[in-house]
Amino acid sequence: MDEGERTNKHSEPLLRQEMVIPTFLHLPKTGGSTLLSILHDNLLPTVSAAPPQAGDDGGETRTGGELLFFGMPPFLFQLRSSLERLKDRTQYLGGHIGLADIQMIEHLDPEFHFVPFTLLREPNERLLSFKAYLDDLAGGGGGGASQQRSLAEFLDSMLPNSMYRLLAPLGSNISDEQTTLQRIKEALVNDFAVVGLTERFDETLMLLKRKGILHDSSYTRHKVLDGRPKFSDLSAEERRMITRHNYLDQELYQFASDLFGAIIKKQDASFQRELSEFQNAQKLRAGEQRSCEDDSALFGAWACDPEVRKATFEKRKETLQRIHEARHPQALLIQQLLETQFRRRYW
Repeated sequence: MDEGERTNKHSEPLLRQEMVIPTFLHLPKTGGSTLLSILHDNLLPTVSAAPPQAGDDGGETRTGGELLFFGMPPFLFQLRSSLERLKDRTQYLGGHIGLADIQMIEHLDPEFHFVPFTLLREPNERLLSFKAYLDDLAGGGGGGASQQRSLAEFLDSMLPNSMYRLLAPLGSNISDEQTTLQRIKEALVNDFAVVGLTERFDETLMLLKRKGILHDSSYTRHKVLDGRPKFSDLSAEERRMITRHNYLDQELYQFASDLFGAIIKKQDASFQRELSEFQNAQKLRAGEQRSCEDDSALFGAWACDPEVRKATFEKRKETLQRIHEARHPQALLIQQLLETQFRRRYW
């Protein structure tokens, strides 16, 4: 059976059952900030109780949905306690969360059931985009070229094969590459509602709508940085450095790309019609709005304008410095201990 003929446990539209949580596993620089903003725009509103009428006690107040977001990979206890606090108010879970994290929560708390989906991007271009983003942060948000590291320095500071690490199922031995690759591929086919592609973003949104995860898929792009070099612009040695760093991710991306293409081919004629209508609406939207939209405060308040971004980063830096200076020495010691004991997991 080829990939296009397979079905998974999320092949039907998602039913809104209690504690069933659509979960976006976000790999940096895949268009995830844009997708998170779309999820936020799809949250159910809070509906106030209707005023009581003669003979009744009035209607019920319906609490709106929430997007539980993690801008940094959470510790398991953070993820679990946040989910337990919000309970069925969690309409979406999203952020830099690994597949193994949500599988462990399901193991510990069977009342939770997660419906994962993700966006993957050509690994070499994704890595260069991530470098440009981190260079921008290091330069204070204004693109400070003096803060840019060499490609070799950047790669030395990064864990290799981020996609492979983020998507490794619970219990994987990531040093056993072939076994883990196979387990990831099986999970992508069987466990994910949608495995989307950055390069085919609009089609990905259409699939998410068909699964019942999205209602409104309109968007404006977030975290747009222009002017970075493309992979083809690099020297032969630099390209070799990146492909060595990404070799497992490249295999996974090719698998996901083939899987995506097969799924699109299975869609009926209405899919292409809906896609065309959506893209026409997006063109009209682009003519009415800026080509880049600032992040909300929930997602870090990253601003499209370099000068605004730089001012925001400077203000945040000053605030963090004041907090750091005011903290008790023992609290700082605990923070340093945590930073040394807990290693990076995905990148």
